This record gives sequence, C-alpha cells and structure tokens, in this order.
Amino acid sequence: MRRPRSFMLWTALPFIIAGLIFLFLGFKADPSARTDDGYSLKWFWFIMGAWFIGLTVVVYGGIAFILGRIGRKRQGMIEFGRRGTAAVLSFRTTGSELDNMIQVELELRVNAAGMPPYGISHREFVSPANLTGLQAGAQIPVLVDPKDRNKLMIDWREAQK
Repeated sequence: MRRPRSFMLWTALPFIIAGLIFLFLGFKADPSARTDDGYSLKWFWFIMGAWFIGLTVVVYGGIAFILGRIGRKRQGMIEFGRRGTAAVLSFRTTGSELDNMIQVELELRVNAAGMPPYGISHREFVSPANLTGLQAGAQIPVLVDPKDRNKLMIDWREAQK
C-alpha cells in the first residue's frame, strides 16, 4: 500500500510548497503595500498561504481518512470474516467503471462456515481479468461478516490460486 501514500504525497507537495512561498511573501511584504483593490498585500499573501495549506490538508486528510477506513474494514474482514464459497447464479455489468474496473452485480448463493446457505445480491468493481471467473455456476471464495451476513467480500487472492 505504499503507492497510494507516495502518490498522495507527491500530488499534495506542490500545493504545500506554494502555500509556504505565499506565507514567506507575506512576511517579506511591505506593510504599506496594497493590492489593486486596496487591500493589504501582506494579508493577501498570508490568506493565500493559509488557504493553500489548509485546503490541501483538509482534502488530502479526508482522502487519507476514507482510504484508511476502507483498508481497516477490508483487513477486519480478512482477519475475522467467515470463509466460505458462493455459487454465481447470475451476473451482469452495471455500466459503471472506475480505474478500468467494471462494476458487476452478482446473484450469489453463499455457503459460509456456521451459517445456513442463503442468497444475496452483491455489487463489486472487478478487474477485467477476473471477469472470466464470474460465469454462472462458478464457485468463488468469499469472506462473510459474522455480524451481518449481508456484508461480504470476494476473496480474490484465494480465487487466483
């Protein structure tokens, strides 16, 4: 998971640097200097610097929080989820795509340890390489949340073995 963090750092860095430059210009600006519309140039640079840094921290902090939360949920499912298999009854593409991943809606019959078999409709973004394994009748490994059987995750690591 290093790649997303380094990507976020390298995309945020120019905004942070610009904000620091604006703050530096605010400290160096002549207190009597004015903008075209008559405001203090010193305060203009301070506000611009704070805006660039503050907005970057809020946006990238929010993204990092959401991605971290998703990662923790996924890790929790891997650690505590009940292993099982799901028979693909049917599947269809929804028409949505995200980063070359295709969203599919699956009708599944799930058999997980300690639970009676049940049917569920599940949506997930899938790599085009994994689409071939999602034909009707295929058995795919899943992890089921022990607290809520409607929450499941296809275990692609096991499926590719």
